[in-house]
Amino acid sequence: MALSHAILATLLSGPASGYKLTKRFNAAIGYFWQATHQQIYRELTSLEEQGYVERVPSSSPSTEKRYALTSEGRDALTEWIMQPSEPGVLREDLLLKVRAGSLVPPEVLLAELHRRRALHAGRLAVYRELQERDFPDPQRLTYEQRLLYLPLLGGLMFEANNVAWCDTAIAFLQEGM
Repeated sequence: MALSHAILATLLSGPASGYKLTKRFNAAIGYFWQATHQQIYRELTSLEEQGYVERVPSSSPSTEKRYALTSEGRDALTEWIMQPSEPGVLREDLLLKVRAGSLVPPEVLLAELHRRRALHAGRLAVYRELQERDFPDPQRLTYEQRLLYLPLLGGLMFEANNVAWCDTAIAFLQEGM
């Protein structure tokens, strides 16, 4: 997925300044796609040059630039959605560290596994809070709301799997010591 598609998808919710777009981006898809403020601004400029977004007047006396999705941008996003996609490639440095872990004492890897487990558990807790706050009864969601919920569900499952893998790896390594 390109950052441009993520920005176009975020603008489906309506016009926004770069700052507000970044906040909306992080709140809506930050659990599976990260981008810095600078990356988003740079991409907005490119999308504007391509005619996929346009500047629109601000509803307040603010001088911030607001961007909206154009019909060309909507068409480009639609075309991208209709194309088949390939699964992402797993590139996880922790797996490589474990693979080469014979170079360090077991305690080093175990400490890193515990640290990473805590990070994943923290993210999982945040995603659960978002789920409870924004989607307390997923079975009653409309089709459009389900489309907003599913990426969060993917994030929940991803982090739960990472916690489970860390637990399994820790137990497996300690068992062999």
